[in-house]
Amino acid sequence: MLQTKGFSAWVEVENVKLQTHGEELHDGGRKATGWIASEAGKAFSIYWRDSRRTVTTKGSVTIDGIDCGHKTIHAADPRRHRHSTRDTAERSYISVSDTEMRPYVFANLTTTDDDAYLDAASAATKIGQLEIQIWQATVTRHISQGGGVWSDIPQDPMVHERAKKAMPHCVKFGDAVARPPGRKPGALSSRTKRIGNAPLVTFVFNYRPIELLRANGIAPPAVGQKRKASAAALDDQDPEDDEDAKIRALEEQLQSLKQKRSTGALRKPKTEPSGQISLNPGEVVDLTVNERAGSSKRVKRERESGVPVGFAPGEVIDLT
Repeated sequence: MLQTKGFSAWVEVENVKLQTHGEELHDGGRKATGWIASEAGKAFSIYWRDSRRTVTTKGSVTIDGIDCGHKTIHAADPRRHRHSTRDTAERSYISVSDTEMRPYVFANLTTTDDDAYLDAASAATKIGQLEIQIWQATVTRHISQGGGVWSDIPQDPMVHERAKKAMPHCVKFGDAVARPPGRKPGALSSRTKRIGNAPLVTFVFNYRPIELLRANGIAPPAVGQKRKASAAALDDQDPEDDEDAKIRALEEQLQSLKQKRSTGALRKPKTEPSGQISLNPGEVVDLTVNERAGSSKRVKRERESGVPVGFAPGEVIDLT
């Protein structure tokens, strides 16, 4: 969840909030950004909340650079409007008719080698982003839904395979489904107008597969796994960058192993505790190393050459 200035926003998949990673604030708290994990084939919903409701606000949703609708949260004044007790808004679809809508769905991004798409590389810079701009607004009128003019559904995103901003995932629109109760023709709706030259706050969710978030140090590794690479900016991620990151990680591991080995080689060999050795007359100390036993000290008990048993050193033997 992203939060700033009394507003908050989050994304849900199957009624479960997605964890937000790497939250940051910009522009004095007027903009909050973070990362979420996307899974191809999963529909999702975008929520935002105005906990204060001191003024009426209008939230505009943009997905991959495409305008995907808006919702109004009215100021907390029950005397003015029946919706004024609601503090949360949600968008999960794009309308295609009075009775049908198509949900937002994470999907695999399609790439092409057609050079005609190289000119559209700038359009790919917004792929991978869910943006909510919250503006102060005023209600201009209340109308009954129905008889609207619907825009054509945008084509599925496609980028050139060499585009720098090409991402594994994008957002597509699922199969048409019936509007839920409360959004059928005849339901009361309001028309609002923005006030001011800039939104009160902006929320940006950057979405990527969880494996990519983990590989770049944005999401924590899975249980039992170690982080493979240090944090990196995903905006500039491409296959070559990914290979470079892996090479750097391997080099760091190799350097760490070399340092450990070098440290171990400098350790002093373990020696036996020092102590005095008691020798008897005639005993010889053999200081040669026994290679098999690894001992550096051994007492060899031998008779001193030329001294018969029972005589002390220095005595004279009379042989006549």
